[in-house]
Amino acid sequence: MSDTAPSTTASETPRAHGLPLRGEVIDAVVAACLVVTALGFWFGAASFAEVDSTGIGPATFPRDLAVLLGVGSCMLLARSLAGLSGWAPAAVVVTERPIPVVVGIALVAAFPLLMTSLGYYVASALWMPALFLAAGYRKPIGIVLYTAGFMLFARVAFEMILGVRLP
Repeated sequence: MSDTAPSTTASETPRAHGLPLRGEVIDAVVAACLVVTALGFWFGAASFAEVDSTGIGPATFPRDLAVLLGVGSCMLLARSLAGLSGWAPAAVVVTERPIPVVVGIALVAAFPLLMTSLGYYVASALWMPALFLAAGYRKPIGIVLYTAGFMLFARVAFEMILGVRLP
């Protein structure tokens, strides 16, 4: 009996399990989603009333965020087009757990709706544990502590220090 590991040939090499996708395609899809989000922030900010003539008010943050997302999405789109056209090396991305990734995306997209209907603190108390579970974190005490700690941080930072009431 030998103590050495058996050798494997190329045909016996284990294949990665998961969902292989070209990185450039993923970049193009993410860039498109960022553009849609940026446009939503930009046009959504138009509904905020400006409080004074300084140009800094409630609409400033969403508009600044829209500009940053727009610039980032243009850079990401340029990178993906360079890869698709052959000017940059191609990359293959393998998502080992595609269903948790999709669940995480759905949870992030659902948070604004939850916050609008349930309020920030109730939505966060429900949403954060669900996101932890989707990400594969299964320690109940840790989930409770992280969720409570984040909610405490949000309360202190926004409501007590900055004076911004969370819905």
